Amino acid sequence: MTTARNPSPAGNRLYTAWVLILFTLVATFGFVDRIIVQALVQPIKTELQVSDSHMGLLGGLAFAVLYVLLSIPIARLAERHNRLAIVSVSTALWSLATAVSGFASNFTHLLLARVGVGIGEAGNPPATFSIL
Repeated sequence: MTTARNPSPAGNRLYTAWVLILFTLVATFGFVDRIIVQALVQPIKTELQVSDSHMGLLGGLAFAVLYVLLSIPIARLAERHNRLAIVSVSTALWSLATAVSGFASNFTHLLLARVGVGIGEAGNPPATFSIL
């Protein structure tokens, strides 16, 4: 008869600490990604030759609307499906959208990239909190 291997409490604590550190890093990068547009308003305005209204749209509405609207359905999804997969896909999507933001050559491209960031970041908090 085989018995299930029971991990030691110390090993379990190390794994728990590792997961907590990873989720903390993801949340930190998410926060930085949320505020980066506000930190770089002047360089972006100069480079893309856009108005304050455009910058307000980029820094607030484009990101926040999708982030808020998608957080609830993604939370419902996290109740029923693989939470780690949701965190992984969300992080990959928002990371890709962030990289695309760096290559944006006009306002429309940057706006669409920020929308992608909002969609990607919407999946992290519900799934991460559910795992924790």
